[in-house]
Amino acid sequence: MARRTSPLLSVAMLSLGLAVGGHLNRIPLLQSAAAVPDTGRDQDRLTPEAMALIGAGQHISRVAAVAMPNAVHIQAVRTENGRRVEETGSGVLVRSNQ
Repeated sequence: MARRTSPLLSVAMLSLGLAVGGHLNRIPLLQSAAAVPDTGRDQDRLTPEAMALIGAGQHISRVAAVAMPNAVHIQAVRTENGRRVEETGSGVLVRSNQ
C-alpha cells in the first residue's frame, strides 16, 4: 500500500507545484528592479588611485587595439622524462627601434 500512495502523492505534489508556480507571476510579491541611467557624475567621486587604474586600463586597451594584428598563438612540443609534453599560449610581437 505504501508503494501505491508514494507515486500518487508525488503526482499530486507535482500538480500542486505547477499550479502554484504558474500563477506566481500574477502575485506582486516583490518590486522589480530597474536600471539606473548613467549620468557620468560617478567618476567625479572616484579617488585618485581609482582614476589612475581606469587610465591604465584605457592605456592597455589602446595598446591592444594597435597590437591586435600582431597577436600570435604559440604551440610548443617538448620531451620531459621520456614523455611528449604539448604547451600552448599566446603573445604579442613587439619590434624595438634599437
